[in-house]
Amino acid sequence: MLEVICITAIVLTAYTYVGYAVVLKLLPSRLVRRDDSFQPPVTVCLSAYKGEAEIIGKIENTLAADYPADKLSMIVVADGSDDQTADLVVSFGDPRVRCIRQVPRQGKTAAQKKAVATAETDILIFTDLTTRLEPASVRTIVASLADPSVGLVSSKDVWVEPDGTPTTSGQGAYVRYEMWLRHRESIVNSIVSASGCFYAVRKEFFEPIPDHLIDDTVIPLTVVERGSRCIHDNTARSLVPMIPNPGREFPRRARMTLGGINALFYKKQLLNPFRFGLYAVQLWSHKLLRWLVPFFMIAAFAANLALAQQRPDSVWSYLMMAQFAFYAVAVIGWLVPQQALPTPIRLVYFFVSSNFALLYAWWQWLTNRQQTTWQESRGS
Repeated sequence: MLEVICITAIVLTAYTYVGYAVVLKLLPSRLVRRDDSFQPPVTVCLSAYKGEAEIIGKIENTLAADYPADKLSMIVVADGSDDQTADLVVSFGDPRVRCIRQVPRQGKTAAQKKAVATAETDILIFTDLTTRLEPASVRTIVASLADPSVGLVSSKDVWVEPDGTPTTSGQGAYVRYEMWLRHRESIVNSIVSASGCFYAVRKEFFEPIPDHLIDDTVIPLTVVERGSRCIHDNTARSLVPMIPNPGREFPRRARMTLGGINALFYKKQLLNPFRFGLYAVQLWSHKLLRWLVPFFMIAAFAANLALAQQRPDSVWSYLMMAQFAFYAVAVIGWLVPQQALPTPIRLVYFFVSSNFALLYAWWQWLTNRQQTTWQESRGS
């Protein structure tokens, strides 16, 4: 029995991170009819909390898009900000930019619902305060919506250092892996979550969800549930600044996972492969099994330790030594500043710390601890 537990836990972990990617690579592709001349009116919706240091730059970056100026508008919701965020938006002096003051602070999802309620266009674009868009990003992300079968288009996130160069951190490597997975999911079917940093969706699919849920995890599920596709666009890039304090990655990862767990159980019917076929398999493979990996790791470690004690001269002892070495490398990554570490150690540390964050997210979910507000991880 211990052998079965250990091997099953290892196989499930390997499938989640490697096997699923292989399956996506082998599946046939589906085409999207893209039209670069498709340029309908769009509204960019932004929630900002204490964003006075970033808001003007964000507005200027958004309005500088290579997109017809008369078809691009922006709604900024100042979410309970007690700084100058709202005043700066109001004084910006461009009629395409509107400000909504949300008092008291209610969180990003509530702010987005207020923005959507006043938006007058059929296409909505959501982005984050600290994310910067390339000039062509708005035009390219909208182009795929020319295909009537597509309901949502998500961007390619590129995590960058302060000098604008792509990061070599463990977080950056993980994001690149995620972007590859989304690209493959998009080619064969639909993505299972969108990039909260930058995505476009038809207004008809924006569901007024409870405030503790996160839009970029629920809205894609709504789109697929209603019979449309969600795709990833590699040409629509969003430049996402690295989190300045590595200690903020743990709560960010836990918050995102908690939001994902809540979203998946909110739309739990999509996990039924008899109703939703391949998409249900994607949700199990990319989301639910991924979030269960820390439990697989614990099971593999405990079963392996027992087997190594029972059979000290067997292969189980060597496997146990490999596990001890793996976690020792993670401890080194925790103790030593990331900048001083080689990439393999950064990756091991990020993998282990991320799975600790998943455990914490499950504890939050089991104890019914919900988050509707949070501090921006990339803030100073």
